Amino acid sequence: MLANAGHLPPYLNGEPMENCSVFEFRLSPSDRLLLVSDGVPEATNDQGKLFGFDRVLELVRTQSSAAGIAETGQAFGQEDDISVISITRAPGAEPVLA
Repeated sequence: MLANAGHLPPYLNGEPMENCSVFEFRLSPSDRLLLVSDGVPEATNDQGKLFGFDRVLELVRTQSSAAGIAETGQAFGQEDDISVISITRAPGAEPVLA
């Protein structure tokens, strides 16, 4: 189960998921879930231009690390906190049911 508390929708395997406040899903082996705070798309350069959602999506699809995405947003012009969390389900790992 995931609650986004008003944040951006997560990305699953490079694609944005539906934006719901609370939803349930399962990660398949090798799936990658990426959580990005609004500080990345709202990063603003010296000319006042926003980094934007299209650039975030391009990064999600091409950048292999959460740190790389965060560093790119920060280098563009950090105005807000920037958090990027990447979760990959290991192949063969069994989910823990509570």
